Amino acid sequence: MVFIRTKKIYNQDYAYLVKNEWTSQGSRQKSSKYLGKVFSITKKTDIHKIEGENYHEIIKNLIKQELFNHNSQGFEYFDSKIILGRREVILSINEGFLCAHTIQQLLNFKPSNINEGEKLANLLVETGIKLTPEQFVELCNKIFPKDQNKKDHDIEPEEFYY
Repeated sequence: MVFIRTKKIYNQDYAYLVKNEWTSQGSRQKSSKYLGKVFSITKKTDIHKIEGENYHEIIKNLIKQELFNHNSQGFEYFDSKIILGRREVILSINEGFLCAHTIQQLLNFKPSNINEGEKLANLLVETGIKLTPEQFVELCNKIFPKDQNKKDHDIEPEEFYY
């Protein structure tokens, strides 16, 4: 299992991609990749519109909206990365980290059936994108293929949310 861990060095947080390994002394964490400097920014507004023609477009719009919601002046979303000036950075927002690694995981997700909704919810949380249950249901209804055998495929918020 690979996850992001922050390390404080001289009062500044830095993010690393970490995986657990078993040794004779038990489980140990091993850093596999340096991700960059972590910036924590506070949320100013909470606007999410599920807009786009396809899954990738919708996700990219959600990322841009999250940056807008956090009034992230100076930070830009470009080529699946968060950039400040000319450097790639990591934003600690909501309960996750918005960075190239989490964005790529989210963009590489292939929505094939509604049973993968939990995986999508986890990827959104890891990326720091926070949706209401109603917004998540709207997203699922847009991206998951319709089941031809079921008359009413659209899910209801009380049936499925994270």
